[in-house]
Amino acid sequence: MTNTSGTTPSVPSIPAADSSPLAGLRARREAARAELTFDLPVPLYDPPLYMRFRAVTHEQITGHSKRLGKTKALDKDVSINAAVLADAAVGVFDDSDPEEIIPLLDLVETLQMPEKSTAGDVIRELLLRDGDIIAMGAKVSERSGYSLEDLEERERGN
Repeated sequence: MTNTSGTTPSVPSIPAADSSPLAGLRARREAARAELTFDLPVPLYDPPLYMRFRAVTHEQITGHSKRLGKTKALDKDVSINAAVLADAAVGVFDDSDPEEIIPLLDLVETLQMPEKSTAGDVIRELLLRDGDIIAMGAKVSERSGYSLEDLEERERGN
């Protein structure tokens, strides 16, 4: 809405009352946002190894599903999950220093992988079993707000 001078009048900022449902909204939103980054243990490692993830977006999931779903490879579900995990991964760490997060591609040399390896390749090298890749992909998707029904529906192509 513009006034007669052609400018949009500013709306005065009114703070929420302490009893208002909006009181503390910013703090609650920040607390919720903190839940969008989470740690999961990498199976089979002793002492434990962890991966830190960010929530994945719908665009990431559907993009990888469309791109890799067209292949005839028998392990395309594993490849899709590895690609989604690679997008979501912040890095890996262990109990000795949880604040020292190592990005996936920094592990290529340590894991004696080919120089041109992708983050998805590193995921497949770290998670030693295909089932672990699929299971961790499901956990990351669930922590990103997708239900198991959503994931199964995506797999069916609906």
